[in-house]
Amino acid sequence: MMTSAPHRRHVARATRPGRYATILQRMLGLAVMLAAGARTAHSQPDGTAAIAEQLFDEGRVLMRAGRWAQACPRFDASQRIDPALGAQLNLATCYERMGRLARAWSLYREAIDLARKADDVRRLGYAQRQAAALEPRLTRLRITVPAGRPVGLAISWDGGPIPSNALGISLYADPGQHEILVVAPGFQTVTKTITLVGGTAETIEIPVLATAPRIRALDCFVRGHSARPRGRIGSPR
Repeated sequence: MMTSAPHRRHVARATRPGRYATILQRMLGLAVMLAAGARTAHSQPDGTAAIAEQLFDEGRVLMRAGRWAQACPRFDASQRIDPALGAQLNLATCYERMGRLARAWSLYREAIDLARKADDVRRLGYAQRQAAALEPRLTRLRITVPAGRPVGLAISWDGGPIPSNALGISLYADPGQHEILVVAPGFQTVTKTITLVGGTAETIEIPVLATAPRIRALDCFVRGHSARPRGRIGSPR
């Protein structure tokens, strides 16, 4: 059973050592007791951090309501504006519930390193458990190309480029329909569509590309010239 993601956005920045996390937590607790929730000028977050926090809170509300499709963009925007380990874990959980298992697994794996650097034992354990549970469910897709690939060959997967060193390797993918686009200068474009099922492994073989038909400039000129209306010299248009 999937456990819930840690709900707090920050315990400490993932880039800060663990001892600073403890110091900051103690300082925050003392400030809350003395000021009863009031913020000082030094503890007031800037506008960017405040927006990220608000987006995170909205995402949590939507998540509790089961509105995953609306919650994911909130967590994603919060993480882009002001990265935090809590936002990343909630975004991973959101993608997992949406069926984007490869993306969720990738975020959990990143969170493992971040939590380890931040000395956040609780979140480290959560990310490790979730990543391990997801791995057997992941779909794999391998894209192969024939020997002697043309110069300038470029392959994209759902609009994103695939590095040449990733060809021939089984890559994790989300279930569902995917489009592979193959282009190369002087050759015809190839498009392949595949529907992946969770927990399976598939291979797409890129065929030898056919040479693109060449249209001679003189032919274009002759066809264009012959298509023009003809009239007598000096006749009105």
